[in-house]
Amino acid sequence: MAATDVSGANIVHKVLDQDNYEFWSFRVKTYLLAKDLWSVVTNEAPKKEANEVEFNNWSKKNAEALHAIHICCGDDMFPIVNGLDKAKAAWDKLEDTFNSTISTR
Repeated sequence: MAATDVSGANIVHKVLDQDNYEFWSFRVKTYLLAKDLWSVVTNEAPKKEANEVEFNNWSKKNAEALHAIHICCGDDMFPIVNGLDKAKAAWDKLEDTFNSTISTR
């Protein structure tokens, strides 16, 4: 079986850097929507105790969305999301970082 190439280039043509957040975020959001993963970025995680099946489904989608965000970040931007275990937290952190940068320009 051939290995699957899952590089950020399959999602965006240029990884996130200091200057391309607006276009990058639109492209990554569109990718996550197409893969039915956007809900983990916009909603809080369900409680495992409340519904284990729903939580397990969310966990898989979260891992896929977080992986997509990670591989679409350039080496200089990855430290912003490194260590975060939820796609929502990573997305929100990038959004906060770049929106504050944009507003101070």
